Amino acid sequence: MSNHDDGERCYTNRCSLLAAIPDMVFEVDPDGTFLFVHAQPGQTFTDREVIVGGKLTELLPKEVGVKCLEAVQRVAEKREVESLDYFLPYPDSDRFFRAHLGPSTKGTVVAIIQDVTSDKCYQRKLELQAKRLTEANESLEQFVYIASHDLREPLTGIAGFATLLERRYEDQLDDAGKHFLSEIIGGAQQLAQKIEDLLALSRAGRGTINGPFPLGSAIEEARRSLVRSIKQSDAAFRIEGQLPLVRGDRSMIAQVFQNLFSNSIKYRRGEDAPLIWIEAHNDESGWVQVSVRDNGIGFDMEHSDRIFKVFQRLYTIEQYPGTGIGLAIAKKIIEKHGGRIWTSSEPSEGSTFYFTLPGAK
Repeated sequence: MSNHDDGERCYTNRCSLLAAIPDMVFEVDPDGTFLFVHAQPGQTFTDREVIVGGKLTELLPKEVGVKCLEAVQRVAEKREVESLDYFLPYPDSDRFFRAHLGPSTKGTVVAIIQDVTSDKCYQRKLELQAKRLTEANESLEQFVYIASHDLREPLTGIAGFATLLERRYEDQLDDAGKHFLSEIIGGAQQLAQKIEDLLALSRAGRGTINGPFPLGSAIEEARRSLVRSIKQSDAAFRIEGQLPLVRGDRSMIAQVFQNLFSNSIKYRRGEDAPLIWIEAHNDESGWVQVSVRDNGIGFDMEHSDRIFKVFQRLYTIEQYPGTGIGLAIAKKIIEKHGGRIWTSSEPSEGSTFYFTLPGAK
């Protein structure tokens, strides 16, 4: 039997074994010569008869051929598996491939080639969508910042002139007129506070994530900003365990603590002095989980998603003053750091807010 017949039989046997494999399979000499090819019709860049016996650097575009030859030589020399990605210009469009190369017992290199064009296209589509979403969010934040900033000046004028009217013409106004002016001033003040909160919400998404810092320093910064309300309410803080280092923007994290502490003080139970427990620990994935627990009035967990939305309130302004944006700001800051925030509560049993931050290591 001739060597040609032996070769054809060997090829036939190999093909029968590889018939069920949808990927392309190549065997290549360390010098880059193709020894064997298995592929479904239309998969290869040229016919099998042309490929077998040809060289990588001759059959593939120069840059791709050199890249593949270097990978083949590394695998043959080190006897280690290697993978690489590349693309080829086909008549219809560029096609992307992922090659998994491994050494054979004969000193050659076997390569399994996967066509990952659809995966690459999907990945590019996701990246494009993510880019557009990021640009849309940035545009929206810029719009909120500019609109809120520009609204403050005329609103300040309305409140100022209404106050002047109230003072200068108080003796000439009847009770109805005084009531109307009082409503105008009160409404302007509420709107001004909402604008300030919108600006804070916009700034929460525009900060820069910095390096590591002690979590306790952000807590102390938050407490200093609330020194008056802490003194008036006789609020007490208890830090349980050792506080770890975290990575992020300290001022932004201090704002999160400030908003949570402020809520604990505001929504205290009756005449009871607010008591706030703070705890933090590293988890196995390298993140830090923080909890802020209080002895306040709590709330029904059916409202747990609502409280993190802008201007969503569980109580009226007359019951508890404020705009209802503090937790939305906290959520935006935590998510900017890559973490998440959630809560657990029961009516009259206090509330616990949890959030995660990247650890310092």
